[in-house]
Amino acid sequence: MTRVVCYDVNEKVKNLSVTNKGVNVMKEFCHLHNHTEYSIKDSVCRAEELAQLAKNMGMKALAMTDHCNMAGTVLFYHTVKKYGLKPIMGCEVCLSPRQSAGNAGNQKPEKPCHLTLLARNQKGLENLFRISSRAVIENGDFHLTLEEDSLKECSEGLICMSGCIKSRLNHLILNGLDDRARQWLDDMRSIFGQDFFFIELQDHGLDEQKKTLPVVTKLAEEMNIPLVVANDTHYLRPEDKEVYDVLRTIGKSKNLDKRGKDRYDSGQLYFKSAEEMAQLFPDNPEAIENTLRIAEMCDVELDTSLKLRTFPQKKCDSSTQYLRMLATEGLEMRYGAIGSTMQKRLDYELNIIDQTGYADMFLIARDYAEYARRQDFIYVVRGSVNTSLAAYAIGLTSINPIDFNLQFDFLIESWGRNGPEIPLFVSEKGCKSLTKYVVERDGKEGHAGTVTFSRFSARNCMRDVGQIMGVPAEKVDYLRKLIHTFPGQNSIELGLHGTSEIRKMSGESRAVNRMLEIAKKIEGLPRAVVPSAANMVVSDRPLWKDLPLCKVSKSGYVLTQWDRQDVAQTEMLQVEILGVRTLSVIEKTLEIIKTHGKKMSIAEVRTPDLQDEKTYELLREGNTDGVYQFECDGLKQLLLKLKPDSIKDLMAAIVLYRPQPLKSGTMDEFIKRKHDTARTTYPHPSLAPILDYTYGIILYKEQIVRIYRETAGLGSAEALSMIKAGKIVNENIIEESKQRFILGAEHNGMQKNAARDIWELLMRFREQARDKTEAVNYALLAYRTAYLKAHFPDEFEEALKSYDDVF
Repeated sequence: MTRVVCYDVNEKVKNLSVTNKGVNVMKEFCHLHNHTEYSIKDSVCRAEELAQLAKNMGMKALAMTDHCNMAGTVLFYHTVKKYGLKPIMGCEVCLSPRQSAGNAGNQKPEKPCHLTLLARNQKGLENLFRISSRAVIENGDFHLTLEEDSLKECSEGLICMSGCIKSRLNHLILNGLDDRARQWLDDMRSIFGQDFFFIELQDHGLDEQKKTLPVVTKLAEEMNIPLVVANDTHYLRPEDKEVYDVLRTIGKSKNLDKRGKDRYDSGQLYFKSAEEMAQLFPDNPEAIENTLRIAEMCDVELDTSLKLRTFPQKKCDSSTQYLRMLATEGLEMRYGAIGSTMQKRLDYELNIIDQTGYADMFLIARDYAEYARRQDFIYVVRGSVNTSLAAYAIGLTSINPIDFNLQFDFLIESWGRNGPEIPLFVSEKGCKSLTKYVVERDGKEGHAGTVTFSRFSARNCMRDVGQIMGVPAEKVDYLRKLIHTFPGQNSIELGLHGTSEIRKMSGESRAVNRMLEIAKKIEGLPRAVVPSAANMVVSDRPLWKDLPLCKVSKSGYVLTQWDRQDVAQTEMLQVEILGVRTLSVIEKTLEIIKTHGKKMSIAEVRTPDLQDEKTYELLREGNTDGVYQFECDGLKQLLLKLKPDSIKDLMAAIVLYRPQPLKSGTMDEFIKRKHDTARTTYPHPSLAPILDYTYGIILYKEQIVRIYRETAGLGSAEALSMIKAGKIVNENIIEESKQRFILGAEHNGMQKNAARDIWELLMRFREQARDKTEAVNYALLAYRTAYLKAHFPDEFEEALKSYDDVF
């Protein structure tokens, strides 16, 4: 969808004011050349800080033009929108030298040159993805280099600016090749069109720019090509230059003092105000006004509509109808007549699946499962899809969610976070086979892995910065040991505020203080691109139409430039196929059983007898070497105390053996209540049906959701939202949630004191509670391995020895 938002760029008087020096200064300006954190190790501009600064300066739009990639597209787009600004999606590409040009006289060999491209509409964004994907894949790394001629077929919907000091235009002028510069300008204008090609003016006080700017301005006037002012932004403020210098030095094994001066960084690569930019170009008000003109022309919406591959079928008019037919047939085959409870649950799920458009995802996943069964290898569907009766009915999962009281609402919530996804555990053999099947079915252009961005951690960041700044290694190592890492938070910042020894050392040493301040600004920035080929994106059309692709290894495996969280926001189907040692051991055990002339099928392993006394006897004895999740000594001891006699006990053991339940005494209390050495109590009689099978103790998020829903009359979606809110260290949010819960409980007839007691119970257990679906999945896989070990100990042991701990 394309929409037009017009800026009032024609009324120049509104955009001009007069300073006390008599220089015309623009009140409005748009930065069109900015490098975010995804210009890896070449920018300290985080999208959040960049957008906030632009907003504070009164700007209306903001562009992203990272080096040779579009990895930051999703983050930048949503962040800029959050601040009420218009996001302009772009990329600074690298043009290969023209081999046919030759070298004239003393002309230096041409190097790859920079060019700035901006998407002005959806076709332009698609072409940016196409340019980025093709060039990066052909070069086999995360950098984008392309031939000028390849721009012609991808120019539609793009605005081109001639580039920074490293552009081909400036290269030709600096080498005295003005005629070739004219020819290049004419070529670019013919490719992009008169209205969409601009000569880019930059002034960072460089000697090279002093030479090129007069010539560039003259050429623009001669050839009637519009000028546009830009600043090559790599850091936010002038004082961040040292941080930028340190970041660029990391990995070069040099001391900052010995790094050598960067002739292209004069300390002016910061995010300047409109007034500063106008003062740089007092004679070019139209070139400044053209930043607004370009911002007006650029209008791109990131497509978040569902883009599932359509599952081919001819039996029904729609995928939803076909899914309903398969589900009904599946339940009838298992149970005969479908009871009212199952029918009501199935109808509820299918209605939601129809509304979300995810029927094709279920059918595609079923197709993968059918392939696994045909090939006779073990697979386990992970995650919230196990809450779906429809998934169970069509044979995708082996768990009937009604048997375990699993709530479909958790799958709906996961769709909101992760988009459509199919997470699978498979054996080593199955991993290779299924991945090959997915690639062949969807085709090379419709399939790619995803990437992960490793980031500067607090301790590694301190080590790197300390080394570069010449801080003694022993002092840095001591400081690193004092830092406690906190995922998603600035650990160095927390250490400076919360650790007295760090504050003391920072106050006593100027070098240490500066090192910590710089490391604090670098912590969390992307450091490297890591393949995550286990997670794949699949589509029935070329992926470059919807996202940028890359290669980051010699394996030749094509990957997205976006990580899985960013891909999730595009509503494309992600499939994770993860090889698990335990499943390989199961497959190997079955092979050995067969060679020994005994009988045990994969179908029996998938749906074993969950009341098998021999299996529980093995578990109660702690004889669990090789049993999934129960191999460590601590869990063996837990089994000896717990004495499990049901699958629900195994589920509880998996949840209880975690630091918080161990520290709080929840595990010991659960064991006492199970064996009647402690009385089972409930904070209110109404909670008994929810907590009876866990002896009055909250173990699962599903129990918290039911308490919210049944006690306070809140919907599941709101309850899930309140669970998340309870985990945020924000007293205002927690208090607001508390009042809503108590008011809802009172409305349902509960006394205020009782409602308050229940709320306190929920707050106590909110950090300990885990997904019940995960517990069911893990417990069943543990039970399957224990079942084989109990009934086929020799074969299981032989299979176990044939595999290493990891693939």
